[in-house]
Amino acid sequence: MKNLFVTSFDREMFAATGAVLAISFLDFVSEGTLLVCHEGFESSVIFQHPGLLAYDLRQAPLLRQWLADNRDIIPTHLGGTAGICGCPDPDNPFGPHRAGCHWQWFNKNASRWFRKVVSLDYALELRGYDSMIWVDSDCRFRKRLPEGEVERWFGGKSVFYLKSPDRDVLESGVLGLRTTMPGMKFVRAAVERYRTGAFRNDVRWDDAFQFQRSLETHPEIESIDLAVCATGTKPYGHVLAHSPAGEYIVHRKGFHGSKLGLMR
Repeated sequence: MKNLFVTSFDREMFAATGAVLAISFLDFVSEGTLLVCHEGFESSVIFQHPGLLAYDLRQAPLLRQWLADNRDIIPTHLGGTAGICGCPDPDNPFGPHRAGCHWQWFNKNASRWFRKVVSLDYALELRGYDSMIWVDSDCRFRKRLPEGEVERWFGGKSVFYLKSPDRDVLESGVLGLRTTMPGMKFVRAAVERYRTGAFRNDVRWDDAFQFQRSLETHPEIESIDLAVCATGTKPYGHVLAHSPAGEYIVHRKGFHGSKLGLMR
């Protein structure tokens, strides 16, 4: 089984966490390739290793078109035209925002996380891989990861994800899909929700919610939840450590925002 791992980051996030992820991948994953989808710098300066592939997201037609079509809901500091909302406590991202408010945390930052969908969409164009595993840039590998272990995570299904009964929505820091028709359909269903604007009808516009909606609306895509529980603030708790993947990957969930202030 040949695995393609996928991540994305801009210059700031590369300096903060992405470099650590890439180095840990090269240290512990000899049976696989890491595709780095990046913005804001030239990959030729950094990614000179046979275990790494690079793609400049600025070249992606899907990203360019979506950003243009959705300028009205993207905050100005992220390149859109949307200003602050009129909710009672607009600066509280998890406060009492009206349903579908563009300033609620998961909606305000949706354009950031849409890069994940674009990256996976591009990865589908690469041939010769049996599976794709998304890994957030604030993750790192902690021990050698054999191909056979990744095979077990799928449990014979087309998609694996991390949610647990303790969360309302899956946590998309680590997820996997087969490059079979059902697995590819999982990504393409999410792409279609964003491309058509269907995501705007949901309470949350982020990638995790849209991935979950893709599974809900396509029950023919067989999937498995690897997480047995979540810890921390519910319903947004940490799940990776409570799954088989947690033995091999650490996720510093929220590190970019709460620790580094790179997200607001």
